[in-house]
Amino acid sequence: MRMETGRFVRAIDEQVRAPLLDFVDQIVPGVTTAVWLTGSRARGDNRPDSDWDVIAFTEAYRSEASALFESNQISRHRFEGGFIELVIANPAHWNDPRRYMADCREYGIRLRDQHDAGMGRNGRFSHQAADQA
Repeated sequence: MRMETGRFVRAIDEQVRAPLLDFVDQIVPGVTTAVWLTGSRARGDNRPDSDWDVIAFTEAYRSEASALFESNQISRHRFEGGFIELVIANPAHWNDPRRYMADCREYGIRLRDQHDAGMGRNGRFSHQAADQA
């Protein structure tokens, strides 16, 4: 399910990545500029029931530091043993000093950004287009 390089996981299988991005696309308003996996699943020290910590960046979300973590969303159903916890953030939050963002900068796994193959005009990712690219 995952490839490890040194201590941290560096990539995740498409069978895991695609449902995470589908969840993000159902929840996040506007165009996502980047989506990251962080937490124990990114570090590789997760338990089978660990949640999936996902951060979706969008310009459509407020940029004040106080807005970060106000919009957390949790999936209704378990995925690969754990719930998906989604944090919606503005790109201005990338350098936020709090642990969640610091951990993402240190060992997060980029699931998608606006330059990925298959990105549609509306900013949504087309898995079909990526498979053909």
